[in-house]
Amino acid sequence: MPSDESLKGRSILIVDEVWESGRTLALVAERARAAGADVRTAVVHHKPGKSEVPGAPDFFAALADGWITYPYKGGE
Repeated sequence: MPSDESLKGRSILIVDEVWESGRTLALVAERARAAGADVRTAVVHHKPGKSEVPGAPDFFAALADGWITYPYKGGE
């Protein structure tokens, strides 16, 4: 996580591949806001039925409700 000094007064976009529970992005966004940043969030897939936190990402490309396999995460 960048230092508070580097975030203060900045506009930032936090990006993740999926908002399922929403906990990861919500935590990172809150931390950045507490440091003084203007924060927006974006994901490729938003799963509103699985969210465990209030709100939603500011931007998303598609809605989903099932398991998503990304091609770059296979073959481990």
